[in-house]
Amino acid sequence: MLLQGSQAVVAPNRVELQDLNLTLFIGDAASTVETVILSPVATANLDDETVHGLGTVRVIRDDLEITGTGWSYDHHQKKVSITANARIAFQAQLPDMLK
Repeated sequence: MLLQGSQAVVAPNRVELQDLNLTLFIGDAASTVETVILSPVATANLDDETVHGLGTVRVIRDDLEITGTGWSYDHHQKKVSITANARIAFQAQLPDMLK
C-alpha cells in the first residue's frame, strides 16, 4: 500500500491528507497495482489501517470505476464502503449479470 497526498498533517496515530492517492498492490514481485483510491480530503487511521472521508471518492480498478461521497476503506477487510451517490462503471463484460 502506498499512501500519498499533496499536503499532510501527521499526528501519532493518524494522517489528514489533501489530494489523497492511495495505491493498493496485488503483492507480487512486479508490484502490480490492484486499486487506486483518490479523494480531495481524507483521514488515515494508522492503528486500524483505515482511511475515510466525508467528501468525494474515486475508486479505480482495471475492471471498474466507482465514484461517490462519504466513504471508508478498511485495509484488513480489503473493503471500500460508500454511503451516498455511488456510481459504478464496469469496464469488463458481465454476460450473466441479469440471469
